[in-house]
Amino acid sequence: MEGVNKKKQLYELLITVILWGIALTSLSYEYMWLAFSIVYFGSILSIFPEWQGIKNILRKYFLKLYQLIILSVSYIISVKYLNYRFDIENDYLTHSPWIVSIIFSAVLLFILLGVWVVISSLIHLLIAILSIFLPKNWIDKINNTKVIKLSNKSMNILLIVLPFYFLFAYIGEPLIKVALRMDAYAASDCGETKPNTAYLRKNDKECYVFSPWLSLEEPSVKPSIKGK
Repeated sequence: MEGVNKKKQLYELLITVILWGIALTSLSYEYMWLAFSIVYFGSILSIFPEWQGIKNILRKYFLKLYQLIILSVSYIISVKYLNYRFDIENDYLTHSPWIVSIIFSAVLLFILLGVWVVISSLIHLLIAILSIFLPKNWIDKINNTKVIKLSNKSMNILLIVLPFYFLFAYIGEPLIKVALRMDAYAASDCGETKPNTAYLRKNDKECYVFSPWLSLEEPSVKPSIKGK
């Protein structure tokens, strides 16, 4: 069994060295996207042996963490952000904070992954120090635990998630504009009902006007007709 594990480790090491060699060669010729694609592909391959464990953790812990903490915190941040940036009073923000919270939840997840990578590095350093004092079979048992095996793949998981982070950064601004339109209505005391025009109340005196509503243009601000 030990011989099989050594062969497996040697095989994984060989594949890693080859992929990194090709990636660094591509990078030296300024083929940055090719280099990243190779490293990305290698990261996906590396997590396959631990995929079942990762899937179990996602089901048991990640979904609860996301629903109870990350999504709630992201929603609060979204309300504060929209209030600060657009000067919209909280009472008029209904659907948009939930949509914008998708962006902030992605940012929080990436930050947590970064923290996990740092913690994993510290754990590996601690194990390396302990290996000086503890018997080899103890260190092997520690390295074979699910937590340590998963922490070994932390950087690979971070690399796999990285393109999605850039995707959210790219679509973030358009998504915010779409989110605001979800709280805008055609029939409003902000102005007259017009085709392809919607209003979102900013405060007691002003409203945002989305005209045309089906666009990603910045809304204009107009005085409210309420009370006239």
